Amino acid sequence: MWTFSKNCWDENGIPWYMERSELEANFLRDGCFTLVCSVTILSESYKEVPKRFVSGIMPSNIDDHFVDLFERKETTDVSFEVDGEIFTAHRSVLAARSPVFNAELFGSMTESKMETIAIKDIKPLIFKAMPMLHFIYTDSLPDMSDENIPLVIITQHLLVAADRYGLDGLKSLCDDRLLRDISMDTAISTLALAEELDLEELKDRCLCFICEPKNLLLLSVTDEYVQLMQRYPSLLKKIGDDIRAQFQNPNQLAIS
Repeated sequence: MWTFSKNCWDENGIPWYMERSELEANFLRDGCFTLVCSVTILSESYKEVPKRFVSGIMPSNIDDHFVDLFERKETTDVSFEVDGEIFTAHRSVLAARSPVFNAELFGSMTESKMETIAIKDIKPLIFKAMPMLHFIYTDSLPDMSDENIPLVIITQHLLVAADRYGLDGLKSLCDDRLLRDISMDTAISTLALAEELDLEELKDRCLCFICEPKNLLLLSVTDEYVQLMQRYPSLLKKIGDDIRAQFQNPNQLAIS
């Protein structure tokens, strides 16, 4: 029996390989060979091997660089004025991430020649908490907890901003969060957004919640519900169809 002992990784964290020709010449017998592996669990005090890909190339840290660029605010070349406050950013980063910003900042629009752009169609809290700018630079959202503003409200306004600036990834993220946060306090306002932005899954989920008889009994008498149904009569028809589908005889609808 021919045996050898070899660690799978060298001192630099690069994987070790045996050439096939060496394996066949020295260890293959009757077309077979036996491979025995042992695993050693190292103590926490052991110096960690550098993290590398199988190829030996260091993992990309471009995300860290963009986070640093966003936080340091160096070399910024455009500012936004929102409710009297100024927020700075980089034109090239905004244009690369958003087709709307690209048109505004590098197209023929007036904003392309302005150093400070007034934002009037986005709620101030979206820029004050900076979740939209944070996402543009990092593809992630910061901690958006606020003692005065419920997270769902911030998410709703952020969804509007994402749709306004063509940030599809952010729009999808907000959509997913709202899908998981439908309640008596948010169902109507979230349904309104879903209808305006044509988010079918979110709209269906809100309608299912509202059409629960006990929920409908309480929501249907609110001004918010009445105003929404007046604005979008098609929603009222959908709710009526859903209620009729739940009961064979809608005239005997019982609210439990």
